[in-house]
Amino acid sequence: MSTQLATKMKDHIAGTFWGGDDKGTMIQITAVNGPYLQFTLSESAALVNTLSEFITCECERRQGLLKQQIEDLKMDSKTVFAEIANLPRSLLEVPTISVQMVEQFCPKSFEKEVAA
Repeated sequence: MSTQLATKMKDHIAGTFWGGDDKGTMIQITAVNGPYLQFTLSESAALVNTLSEFITCECERRQGLLKQQIEDLKMDSKTVFAEIANLPRSLLEVPTISVQMVEQFCPKSFEKEVAA
């Protein structure tokens, strides 16, 4: 028997199930229209660490892009963009709040316009 977990993922669902005496409780991530992945407790912990590091590094990279845009545009430093661009690393390690802010305001990529 499995228990569905509340998640904000749009294309995946998550649930826990008993993997037997060998594995204990496991988590399963299932793509809405596709395959699934199953993780033990230790595998889940390793994945969380990997995902947390990815989230922190990607947020820092996007912050750098935003800082460069602010500099290129000579934007006032008293804007919400400047505040997000200068969030401390410790806040980037709390994915729920920081990722929402970074996703909303920081660019995913940045191509500098070249003057012709």
